[in-house]
Amino acid sequence: MNPELPEELLNLSETLFEKYCNSGEVSLKEFLAKIERQMIVAILEATNGNRKKASEILGIRLTTLHYKIKRYHIHMYLQTLFI
Repeated sequence: MNPELPEELLNLSETLFEKYCNSGEVSLKEFLAKIERQMIVAILEATNGNRKKASEILGIRLTTLHYKIKRYHIHMYLQTLFI
């Protein structure tokens, strides 16, 4: 585990599991996408939108983070936060 991650992020998957999977209406692929999106958003918020730092914390390349931001439409959300 990454020691830089806030405690609430470490508990995120458990919370999401309870919310989405106990209903039986979400596939594994959808569940993992929801976790990934929420984790990226939380890290970007924690880094005040600093994508380079967020990619380092997440352990992914900056280009991969940019792809995921676009894929999950996070860029639209970020525009409302960091204007």
